[in-house]
Amino acid sequence: MVVQGRAEDFTVTRLNGHPAFAAADRVESEMLRAAGLDEEHRPSQDRLSPTTFHVAVDRSGRPVAAACSTVGSLPELPIGLALRSVDIEVTDQEPVPGPVCELVSIAADRSAGGRGVTEALYRSFYQQARIDQARSLVVGVDPWLSDLLIEQYGVPFTILGPSFELLGRELLAIGGRLSHLEAGIAANAPEFFSFLRESDAHLNWR
Repeated sequence: MVVQGRAEDFTVTRLNGHPAFAAADRVESEMLRAAGLDEEHRPSQDRLSPTTFHVAVDRSGRPVAAACSTVGSLPELPIGLALRSVDIEVTDQEPVPGPVCELVSIAADRSAGGRGVTEALYRSFYQQARIDQARSLVVGVDPWLSDLLIEQYGVPFTILGPSFELLGRELLAIGGRLSHLEAGIAANAPEFFSFLRESDAHLNWR
């Protein structure tokens, strides 16, 4: 078991896909055929939000945490839909112009060793946002986690609206331009910024 809880104790693998996965693709084809509609011009072909699963394993190879991210226009992303459901106006303009990368969910085994595994997932999410050429990042978090990310990690997130309840949890939607977030972290938490940029040397860091 990992006891140190350092990010270095975990390896994160990213698995990329599309909302129209194989099983859903088959169902869609069957429905289109049954309705006598053209299968070549299916509704799913216009979806522009590829999904990435981030899976963290410890040194023994045991999966201990996972996250999911997606990229697209904010009004069409899960957090945008949640905000719209409580009558909060959502646009694809400032302060989070698209394309936007959203950290949709994150979960970790409590025995995995503390904050290190979540930091490894944060790094994977950030690097995937760069790979996807996102202009902005967003995430829905508990209010206390918003404070932690801003105060301890130096991430200058903007609160995008009042808190709202989703599945019994009070959440805040936070986000910002990627360039603004990077500049803030670099100034406020340079060690964490260096950590975020590790491992993916092939990225075109600016």
